[in-house]
Amino acid sequence: MDDLLRRDALAISDAWRDSLDLEARVGAALADLDAGPVDVVALGKAARAMAGAAAAHLGDRVRRRLVVSTPDPRDPDPTVLVGEHPVPGPASLAAGRAVRDFLDAGPAAGTTVWLVSGGASSLAALPEPPLTAADLAALWMAGLAAGVDITTLNRLRAATSGLAGGLALAHVRTPASRALVMVDTPVGGARWVASGLTYPYHPRAADLEALIATFALAGGLADRVRAAGAARRARWHRGRTVHRNVVIATPRDLRAPTVAAARARGYAPTVVPVLTGDVGSAARDWASRLTRLAARPTPQALIGIGELTVTLSGTGRGGRAQEFAWLLARDLADLERPAVVVARATDGQDHLPGVAGAWSDQETWSRARVAGEDPEVLGARHDTYVGHRMLGQLLAGAPTGWNLCDVHVALLGPPT
Repeated sequence: MDDLLRRDALAISDAWRDSLDLEARVGAALADLDAGPVDVVALGKAARAMAGAAAAHLGDRVRRRLVVSTPDPRDPDPTVLVGEHPVPGPASLAAGRAVRDFLDAGPAAGTTVWLVSGGASSLAALPEPPLTAADLAALWMAGLAAGVDITTLNRLRAATSGLAGGLALAHVRTPASRALVMVDTPVGGARWVASGLTYPYHPRAADLEALIATFALAGGLADRVRAAGAARRARWHRGRTVHRNVVIATPRDLRAPTVAAARARGYAPTVVPVLTGDVGSAARDWASRLTRLAARPTPQALIGIGELTVTLSGTGRGGRAQEFAWLLARDLADLERPAVVVARATDGQDHLPGVAGAWSDQETWSRARVAGEDPEVLGARHDTYVGHRMLGQLLAGAPTGWNLCDVHVALLGPPT
């Protein structure tokens, strides 16, 4: 195991943190906001940090504030509503109702400021009847089984939601409304963050049927999805507020600082186009790319920003970043030079609380076998958390204040 190579990979994968200034971005997006009192609604994994940045700019202009986010032991603020993630639950439905009631209680303020980041679809859910919390969980599992990306899942959520797909704007009572959006997916862009919370979406019955087919829904669940979609279409309206969406950060912002950090540490960077699709296919593609890069005489860095999809078939524990690092380790062993890969979630949670991702190297699979585990079986049953934990390859995770996709870095050291 090459400790220097691993330390470089970890540092390069985390270099973006020092280059992005959330308070400056939020302040710039609010600089031309009309003077007067403001209501703030912050939803998503980055909601706490975005709300703090907005407060630094708006000061005592904030009349009311509602924040819905994930748990953070370092910030036990009792005013923050915590919903379930990634599968909505009772607390998520309570948060969704709280958002609706908060908006309905206006309009003493002049502007409603939305602070929107990924994860909000699960953390604050308000499904159209007859859909229930149990149905939302079933839709999540159907999406995993079908291998759909998060944008496709969010389209289905928006088509059957009482808030998403722009319907939240119907509850805004202030004359003006502005949403600051932090994009966490390379597919669909800002339009589908938080299931299009502040972006109008008017799916036809045929559009919903196409989604039902994609998710392979049948029986009573499919019928309830149809009924919820019809109910939403019957009452959809945007309201009277003058609304504007402003994108403050996207996954693309991660690329330049990651490339610069690789160059600064002596690696020639190669950037993979937007990283999407099946995690297994992506790992095979990277293995092929690394084989070609291994023919070059200098240290190399392969860099990718994106969000991969795990198609589950079992009860294993892990996350998309952990699985990518584990599967790629199989091919790292075939390279004739030192190699290491790091996959990291920028929000600090790779599906499991306390885990931001994982790293692996050429010895990962052989060390797993020595420890008595079959690495092929761990990968096949999507139990990569067990493997990484056993080998000490997990990255400790906690909320970062950002949510901008995942960073993947593979390094090749000098030829041996």
